[in-house]
Amino acid sequence: MIRLNNISIRYPSVLAVNDLSYQFDDGIIYGLVGPNGAGKTSLIRALVGLITQFDGQILFGDGKERLSRQAIKAQIGFAPEETNLFPYLSSYEYLTFISDVRKVADSKNKADQLIHMLGLDEVAHDIVDRYSHGMRKKLSLAGALIADPEYLILDEALNGLDPLAMHNVRHYLRQRADAGKMIILSSHVLEVVENWCDVILILDKGVIAGSFSQEEIKNWCEKNKKNFSDFFVQVIN
Repeated sequence: MIRLNNISIRYPSVLAVNDLSYQFDDGIIYGLVGPNGAGKTSLIRALVGLITQFDGQILFGDGKERLSRQAIKAQIGFAPEETNLFPYLSSYEYLTFISDVRKVADSKNKADQLIHMLGLDEVAHDIVDRYSHGMRKKLSLAGALIADPEYLILDEALNGLDPLAMHNVRHYLRQRADAGKMIILSSHVLEVVENWCDVILILDKGVIAGSFSQEEIKNWCEKNKKNFSDFFVQVIN
């Protein structure tokens, strides 16, 4: 569980997140969508400990205390939009490094599984500097997954993945959620969020404009003979 209590994030010229409260429960895949400037990235950066100056509280687990930045990182797997990899390591070397830092047991077997799942087998021993954009995105995602974190946060992390990798990742995330993990998936691709997520949060102007289950969205679309894109536009207008 992650509980947000009255979170506000300010920059010199803008209020990015405005007094936002919400509870993310275990075993659920959450979708996070909104127009540019809605506050999604600022909120995610606060969740993963990259922004530490904000008003309010972010509480993890039993919600009794605010964790340190180090404790947060120990429980979260984070794959951002921009890949920050070591260019002269191979996939295996990179995942071994992450595993050592995160103290992952049976790391070689887990690295093998993720490399195969993401279709990196043929380049697994090549240095990252030679990788395409899509290959780098896959490796960044593997790094977030290898420690099997309690909380997995993906910020536009699926951009550039091929259809087979997308299929495999969707299946993997469903398995992890069914095992009790909490997953937040932020994406501008509405179709992915609609089809993958159990609950969808729509952010606009730094607040949650609405939180909807798949059933609620499906019922609205059937009743109005429209699609999720239409639903999204209605909520933010």
